[in-house]
Amino acid sequence: MTTEDIMQLDCREEYNKNIIQKALKKIKPLSRYDGVVPIEKLELCIKKYCDKYKYYYRLYPDTDAADDCVVWRGVVLDSRDLKYIGKIYGRTLYEVISKSIIKLYSVTRKTEV
Repeated sequence: MTTEDIMQLDCREEYNKNIIQKALKKIKPLSRYDGVVPIEKLELCIKKYCDKYKYYYRLYPDTDAADDCVVWRGVVLDSRDLKYIGKIYGRTLYEVISKSIIKLYSVTRKTEV
């Protein structure tokens, strides 16, 4: 499964939640957690990726995207030249942060520090 496939998963389904957890466990700092990775650790992971690779991460609610809930949107930019890296959507805050880390991990594997 590619990173883009993971970005399209609907985490209201348990099967898709498990796929995201497995992808998170492949990232070294998160691999030691059993069960669901705590959101505090995900937040710290985003901070470390953004600091190390000079990325800028924005997270905000999109209240017009759905009638029954808020859809969270994360945007990653390169802070040096504001180059667009990616956009991530999720129905819960946990989902969008998890997908954001997977996206950052994928992008940074191709980037030199």
